[in-house]
Amino acid sequence: PDQIELLQRPEVVLRLISDGRIVYLDCDDFTMLVAALLRSVGYPVRLRIVSLPKDGGTLSHVFALVYTGEQWIPLDGTRSDLAAGWSPNYTRFVDRNV
Repeated sequence: PDQIELLQRPEVVLRLISDGRIVYLDCDDFTMLVAALLRSVGYPVRLRIVSLPKDGGTLSHVFALVYTGEQWIPLDGTRSDLAAGWSPNYTRFVDRNV
């Protein structure tokens, strides 16, 4: 829907992918899916909600942080050309445990 953020449950996203009905995941779809997958195999996960410099302080992007036992690693799936550990520049953030 226009102007409304639609949050999809991870199992819905997986079904849409397997049915070939979804080809693009926005930041919250990817983050919820990767967080569920990581938690299912025992990794602690946080969500980091951030304000990008262009957004004037509005929290507008989210990505997962996974704890490896030594450190929290960012996983931002919006850039397929960058590896785990990359995160965007942001001006403020809020972390939430999941």
